[in-house]
Amino acid sequence: MMEVIDFIRRALECSIYVAPREHGLTTGELVEVGSCCGFQRGEILDSVGRVAEPAEWNPERMRLREVETQRLSNFICEWEPDFRNPGAFQFVDEYLRELARSEGKTKARVQRNVLVAHGSAAGFSDHDMEVAVSVYVLAGTLLQRDGYLSLASGRDSYLLPKAQIGQRTGDTRQDRPGFLQTYEAVKDVIGRRTGGRASSAEPISSFEAALEELGHGRFRLWWAQIASEFRRASSDHLTTGTCVLAASLAEGALTFVVDRARNLKLATLSSKTFAESETRWKFDELARSAASGGKDAILDQNLRGRAERLNAMRNRIHPGRFLAEIPTGPIPDIRPDDAREAVETANAIVRAVLDWLERHPASQDQ
Repeated sequence: MMEVIDFIRRALECSIYVAPREHGLTTGELVEVGSCCGFQRGEILDSVGRVAEPAEWNPERMRLREVETQRLSNFICEWEPDFRNPGAFQFVDEYLRELARSEGKTKARVQRNVLVAHGSAAGFSDHDMEVAVSVYVLAGTLLQRDGYLSLASGRDSYLLPKAQIGQRTGDTRQDRPGFLQTYEAVKDVIGRRTGGRASSAEPISSFEAALEELGHGRFRLWWAQIASEFRRASSDHLTTGTCVLAASLAEGALTFVVDRARNLKLATLSSKTFAESETRWKFDELARSAASGGKDAILDQNLRGRAERLNAMRNRIHPGRFLAEIPTGPIPDIRPDDAREAVETANAIVRAVLDWLERHPASQDQ
């Protein structure tokens, strides 16, 4: 029985290293992994309730209980193999501790994508950062609420990963037989969840990952910060802020694909404006040109109209425009419905850009 329980713990742990944002295994996936590792369906189903529970976000997905995940954030024991990057864990810990020092513990929180982008800028892979965050959340080191992360009470006094590693001795090494076999089986099963394709994530988060491929990786932190403020503004019903930030993201997505369109010599985004200094590029011109080009167009005419409407809502922050465009009479209200429209339009534009990128991969670049 203990051998089966150890396997289940191993498989669920491996799922964190394979898919840190979508970790866990359904019962069917766990049985499939078990069959690759010499375990039978009946013994797995008889044992799974002892070490796993349904994840809150999906009743059909299994995850390790809190009590079983504490060890995953501990680096005193040297594991072989070990799929954790201690430096990424150290970065997460130090970042939030420093944030607490500057902002105070009650205000020390950061949006997950922003933290990952900071880690990427420091030289860590997105995957290693995501693993560190997921492990710390499961272990209770980090609290995650409304997409924001913060240090749990009292965790700022724990030894940092590098200090834990410094305490290792020859007696702390632990070989883990069967771990690599389980990892490969979990990787195969999870890889077939979407037929080998990337999951259809929320478009604004997905576009952040595309920036590197587009040659604009240095904008990742900028994108993550704007996206974080955009989500916060929309959730707090800040209408003007939502409209401004939505337009910034939509304009940014179109801006960052100009080079791809021009390198491929496509009819879309072929306006002469984009051969000039980027300081002359404007959202309305980007939308107009992105809707041209026939089969290679990025936006259809309906989405172009929505983009122009979003730009008009964003421009309400410029009182000089009202002086020129509405010389007399009352100024139109900024309605709460405008924020909802801005969110929908920004997501639709970024999704259209992502779909266009799939049809025009980098391998076609001249």
